[in-house]
Amino acid sequence: MAYDPNAPGNNPGGTPPPNTPYGPTNYGAPPPPPPGPSDPYQSQQPYNPYAPSTPSYPPVPNPNSSPAYPSQPGISGAGYNDPTYVSPSAQGYQAPPVQPGPSYPGYPPVNQGYPQQGFVPPPQKKSSGGKIALIILAVVVVLAGIGIFSASAYNTSQSNAHATATADAQAAKATANVQATATYMASHFPFSSKLILNDSLSGNNPAHGWMSDKYCSFSNNMYHASETKSSTFVTCSAKSTDYTDFSFEATMQNFIGNAGGLVFRGDEDQQNYYLFLVFYDGSFGFYSYSTSSHTKKIITGDVDNFSISKPIRLGVTAQGNSFKFFADGQKIGQATDSTYSHGQVGVAVDNDALITEANFSNAKVWQI
Repeated sequence: MAYDPNAPGNNPGGTPPPNTPYGPTNYGAPPPPPPGPSDPYQSQQPYNPYAPSTPSYPPVPNPNSSPAYPSQPGISGAGYNDPTYVSPSAQGYQAPPVQPGPSYPGYPPVNQGYPQQGFVPPPQKKSSGGKIALIILAVVVVLAGIGIFSASAYNTSQSNAHATATADAQAAKATANVQATATYMASHFPFSSKLILNDSLSGNNPAHGWMSDKYCSFSNNMYHASETKSSTFVTCSAKSTDYTDFSFEATMQNFIGNAGGLVFRGDEDQQNYYLFLVFYDGSFGFYSYSTSSHTKKIITGDVDNFSISKPIRLGVTAQGNSFKFFADGQKIGQATDSTYSHGQVGVAVDNDALITEANFSNAKVWQI
């Protein structure tokens, strides 16, 4: 007869639960695979009379569901009409209480949220946020480095540009100074920057061969010239010198007497000279002298603001037959003469009824 799940005594656990059939319990065996979608009640199969003698147990109904019976061909009514199935309850067999079966060996126990003995939780995966932060930091550092490099390159470029501009400005200034100096020298004494003699006259320089005797001597770091005989003059020359076109100057001070000044294009051995003399009254004269013709006056003139109590810087430029004369850098006269073309330079004093003497310093010659 058919199995009636609602029959008394067929559910040892109590009133059979509705709507949830259970398949036969097979202790020690792995649980059957879950029912497929085509037959959700595969666990309720018809009784096989040729099966082993171990009795099969009816499924244990779910106490929380209502009974539902599948519709099968040839079955009608509320129960099963299967004459081949004999209920175990009809044979007086009581099903043992359902015991929980062993865990399937192929699946690990489910972690219910509490620690298990011997269970070591796997290491948590590090968050990628740290890597992202490191990447961002690296990018920021690189960008900062690029910025610093760019700023440094910009600053270096600006510094180089500034240094170049400064150097260019300095070079331009130097060029301008040279040009201005050249322009000035072209129109001002000594008309040259090529200094070929520079003697303080504090002592006798052997390279220049200054005369040294009772008329010409070095004293108190200056070159002293004196003439005590009336109506005569004395020259004190640098006998080792010989110049053609040049500018020559020396400073005269401590002057007393009649006149004092410069000699140039001279020859001491032959007693030939040009003389540029300034007199006590502030006049000046340009003369040539030779033993044969004696003194020849070429020009005379005046020196503005001359004082015998103050030093005066006397200068002359000889270029070919042309001569220019200066006092403290100011032109006071000019002349032409072709008597002498070259010779020695020196200083002189003239006694015209007055004992005359003067000290000289800072003799300089520029080649023109």
